[in-house]
Amino acid sequence: MDERILIGAIVGLGTVSSIYIWKSENFSKAQKTILLVCILFLPLQWVLAIIMHFYNKKSDFIIGYKQNNNIKSIDKLKQLKDAEILSEEEYEDKIKTIENENKLYDVKKTNEYKSLINLNKQGILSNDEFDEKVELLKLNTNNLKYKAKPIVSTIKPRDLIGIWANKNETFEFWLTGFFIHKIDNRKITSGSWLYKNGGYLMKLKDSSQIIILIEIKNQKLKIKINSNEVICTKIKNEI
Repeated sequence: MDERILIGAIVGLGTVSSIYIWKSENFSKAQKTILLVCILFLPLQWVLAIIMHFYNKKSDFIIGYKQNNNIKSIDKLKQLKDAEILSEEEYEDKIKTIENENKLYDVKKTNEYKSLINLNKQGILSNDEFDEKVELLKLNTNNLKYKAKPIVSTIKPRDLIGIWANKNETFEFWLTGFFIHKIDNRKITSGSWLYKNGGYLMKLKDSSQIIILIEIKNQKLKIKINSNEVICTKIKNEI
């Protein structure tokens, strides 16, 4: 009788742990397959699950650390540009490189990327196919981040419309949801803005820069691009 209870308890624990592993987002598909096969020897399944879990978390921690370093690098590049040690073109070039790295780091934290890695190691995906799928995943991941949630704001669209400028930069916000960003009247980029559910979604074309509308007060616009705050004065109400 005691033996049956013990066997039943082991089978129950094995079933519960296997269901948890299968539903968990902490493991890739390949890792789940290995762990489920180990149901025949539960102690091995549990030990491997713990090792894989901490390995995955360590990888995510390292990626997050590298992303934070990249954000600090952006601040240093801005200081060098302001000191005229870096030209505008050099600055933009290096910022673009950092943005592309951060996009890849975002992708590397996804379970889909980990699955692609395993398929590539197994020879199921060639290197060219792997690179192609990673580029697709980068695009999808970036789009999901952009579409996630609007930034809640008390600023009304009618207050935003118009031309705003300071010594170096100009923003033109159009009623159509289009905007233009000019730097020193030379570097011109365009983007789109959307007011939805009391908040704003803003994105520069072909860029992963994060744009946050902070406030409009006394004809002054405060906007944040990545870690840099920009203040502009309204010079024209309509475009």
